[in-house]
Amino acid sequence: MALPEPRNLEQVVRDGLSTLVFGFGYRVGIVDGFIKIKQPCTAEELAQKINMKKRYIEEWLSCLAAAGIVRVHENDRFSLPYDESVLTTQGHLASILPIFCESIPKLEKVICADGPRGYTFTASFLKFVEGWSTPVAIENWVKTSLEPVLNLNGGD
Repeated sequence: MALPEPRNLEQVVRDGLSTLVFGFGYRVGIVDGFIKIKQPCTAEELAQKINMKKRYIEEWLSCLAAAGIVRVHENDRFSLPYDESVLTTQGHLASILPIFCESIPKLEKVICADGPRGYTFTASFLKFVEGWSTPVAIENWVKTSLEPVLNLNGGD
């Protein structure tokens, strides 16, 4: 039996970078601002809505437009065309990447044969895990994960 082709490593890395940028936007409130503003909107409108600098909002929008996540419309307007529950669930999940990065120096030590046996979870990781137990997170999980299963018809 032939082995399946490995995934395109370049695409995996690009997707990881896009995930990092999306997670950053979730952590700082850009995604939440997008949810609350009338879309499509300009970078300036979004920046004003969330009280952030237009320059950095433009950078964020450009990165995610290049990744195909943010849509670009006429007159320099942008939209984030996903359901709110998807944005908040995936945004929270993507926000784990910077938290994992905090642990890399510890992991570099414990991986060595003569390194410590392990390391403790960081406060930011525990806060991330706690985020899955909020009423909104549970509601989003039900909407995105449980309802589709419950709505299956026999034979689907």
